[in-house]
Amino acid sequence: MLKKLLKKISLLLPLILLYILFISPNHVFADYVDNIKIPYDGYVPPDGYIAPGVRTPNFYQNGDISDMTMGRFSNTQYNISYPYGGPSENVMYSNFSLTLNNSAPQYNSIMDKDNNNIISQSFSYNVGTPNVKAGAANRYIEFRVKASPDLEQDISSITIKPNYSSPTSPDSIIEHKYENLVGSTVGNWNPSLNSGGSFYDNDPNHGKVFISNSYLGFGFGGSANITIHLKKPEEGKMAKFMNSNSKIYTYSASNTLYPDVDPKIDSSIRAYHPVYEALRIFTPKELNRNNNYNHQILEDEMKDPYIKKIKDEYNKLFHHIPNKFPKPKFTQDQINDYINRITKERDDGINIITNEAHAMEKSGNYDNSIFNDFENTADDTIKKMDGENLEPIPKNLIQIKSVPDLDFGNRFIPDTDKKYNLIKPTEVSIRDVNYPTWNLNLSIGKLTSKDGNPLNASYTMNNTEYRTNESMPYYSYNNNSKDINDTINIHKDPYDKDNVRMNLPYSTLPGDYNGVATWNLSYTPTNSGGDSGGSSSGDSGGSSNDYQQGYKDGQNTGVADANGNMNYNDKGSGNQSYNQGYKAGYSKSYNARKSYNQGYADGQAKGQSDGSSAGNLGVPSGWHYDDSGGNNGNLEYSKGYKAGYSNGYSNGYNNGYNSSSNSSSSGY
Repeated sequence: MLKKLLKKISLLLPLILLYILFISPNHVFADYVDNIKIPYDGYVPPDGYIAPGVRTPNFYQNGDISDMTMGRFSNTQYNISYPYGGPSENVMYSNFSLTLNNSAPQYNSIMDKDNNNIISQSFSYNVGTPNVKAGAANRYIEFRVKASPDLEQDISSITIKPNYSSPTSPDSIIEHKYENLVGSTVGNWNPSLNSGGSFYDNDPNHGKVFISNSYLGFGFGGSANITIHLKKPEEGKMAKFMNSNSKIYTYSASNTLYPDVDPKIDSSIRAYHPVYEALRIFTPKELNRNNNYNHQILEDEMKDPYIKKIKDEYNKLFHHIPNKFPKPKFTQDQINDYINRITKERDDGINIITNEAHAMEKSGNYDNSIFNDFENTADDTIKKMDGENLEPIPKNLIQIKSVPDLDFGNRFIPDTDKKYNLIKPTEVSIRDVNYPTWNLNLSIGKLTSKDGNPLNASYTMNNTEYRTNESMPYYSYNNNSKDINDTINIHKDPYDKDNVRMNLPYSTLPGDYNGVATWNLSYTPTNSGGDSGGSSSGDSGGSSNDYQQGYKDGQNTGVADANGNMNYNDKGSGNQSYNQGYKAGYSKSYNARKSYNQGYADGQAKGQSDGSSAGNLGVPSGWHYDDSGGNNGNLEYSKGYKAGYSNGYSNGYNNGYNSSSNSSSSGY
């Protein structure tokens, strides 16, 4: 009874081992494997002697798997174990249970040292049997790998490296026996031990099979490292996404190659090495876990290379700017505009590719059509960037680049006629190429309220009064230089006498008044045939033009320094005339701006306080500014402080009073 029980346990053990093997998370082959044991075929040599463990089964003629091709591939995973060594099956089965181990396929992508280009992409895994210690058998082990048609087109090559081979080569008898055994199954490949190659299987898809074997002799073990190399872009084919039909088939077989049955053979030499063939099939569940493979293909092969393509073209264009758009033929403003345009087109193209890739990754629906989308986006982006250009500076050019809004602020209805300054400085920018003289004029059209009431206002500039729509001389330019290529920025503070003021009569109705201001340039171009008005050459002290330019630059810098609370610095960086003009312009604008800012802050605070406490009494009659802080012993400072205080008090009081019942707004 005990003997029978042990026999049952020994028969169940291989099944238990296989069950544990194929559900273990450390093994990734599909769950179902067709396990087949081939019975002893009853062969007895003519002399009647059957030596244990020395017969070589020709298992390539087996037909137990109905859909098996001549190359031994099938749509079903299988283990086929063969007896050898005589009629007693336990010679084989009691000493060996087929266990085919493997590692999970790993996708690898290797970049070059600059991390810009893909050097190689591959899947790698290990498959085979553990070491089986048994007697001599002249054994070999063989591996065959093929891919489903959708993956085969993306494979460059497959490397199969068996992990063990005999230190001695097989003799001619063993070699010949192997050739006869496998010759009919390997198509156009020339069978040979310790070699590898490829052939086309005779299945309906005529798939390419990669093959490698190793002569083990009297050794043990039998596994191989397998690497599937994917095509790179320069090989003309990029790897594609896997679909539900993607598969990699791995076939492994081992057999004895004992040359002949010899009645005199030592009975202790038993070929207990396993004789088997097995097939395993990798599916997307193993090859593309959590879409990792598809993600890598999308990022490494598609998104990143096309983004790099766009960036490379952008960098090339940027590098060529000095040669393509030399100064002074092209201005820095033009070049900056060109850079902004190609930068925007670069960023737009990259964002389209990146967003489309992220959307696909989020959905999990990987579609090969995205490759064409990326390519088209990259090509269109590059075409747009390449198409950007600049026109050389014309021989003569003058244009208004920018003008300010004219805002006279919120004002109280006056009980007498009043003059009001603008509430903020004005900046006008003129582009000038070879126009030595020009005049900028300003006219202000009719202002009307939202209710349609006209504002009966006039304007003052340089102590001259102008009516609505009458042209006012805002700025005159005169430069005797031959070659003019400049942007002239005209800055005026609200209290400057050459800036516009509004004259508002006491009869003004409350309202929010708006209208249109018109800026007009009148000009004369430089005579291209010769000198158009002299130059400053030979005058070591400079010319009046130098003084004028220095004065203008000093004004602009003085205002900027005052607004930024910078220390006073009236040092110019030109010739004597330029520096004199710079100092005069800086001194006037710096002091005036500082005093105006201080006056505005003081006036606004006082007005806010007075307005908040006024209640419903309205605006106090005869209100005035307190200029006690504005003398400072300097006329310009006092003038600027008073102007700032007046504007600040008016706006502060209006905000504090928080009522519009007795106020009106007139401005542009």
